[in-house]
Amino acid sequence: FPSHDSRRRLYVLLKLHQTFFRRFILLFVATLSIVAFLTYSAIKSIEFSRVEDNLKSVILVSQLQIKETSDLEDFAKILKKATTFRVTIIDINGTVVAETDKDKALLANHSNRVEIQQARVGGFGKDIRKSDTVNKDMMYVAKKLQTKDGVYFLRIARYVDEFNDELMVLS
Repeated sequence: FPSHDSRRRLYVLLKLHQTFFRRFILLFVATLSIVAFLTYSAIKSIEFSRVEDNLKSVILVSQLQIKETSDLEDFAKILKKATTFRVTIIDINGTVVAETDKDKALLANHSNRVEIQQARVGGFGKDIRKSDTVNKDMMYVAKKLQTKDGVYFLRIARYVDEFNDELMVLS
């Protein structure tokens, strides 16, 4: 039988091993969590940029067609059907003249919307926020456009939960 001293040393070594193992596992889990969070954040940022670029592309292609149309409501419906995105056309004063997801008569003036204010001065504007109209988080991209009837803002929006779902599939 081992002596009391050697059993005591064995016990201390086992305790030391357990302490080391626990700390190693804790450090490993913490590191893995941080890497996972940073990776998710980077992918989410890339996905948001991709969706924004997609919405801008739709607007750029649409601006060629909207210049020739006289029925903005019909144009918005056709664009919605083709893209499934929410489409809003706003006049220079902020009045909604066409809207695909709600009755335009029920909508407030949009001149104070961030994306409209940015588009007014910089061409394109964007914002991510909860929509007062549909009560969901949305990414909005708007552009100031000249039509044959005047100046309007074409705003395209996509539900954030749609591309969050796509992001979860990628994860």
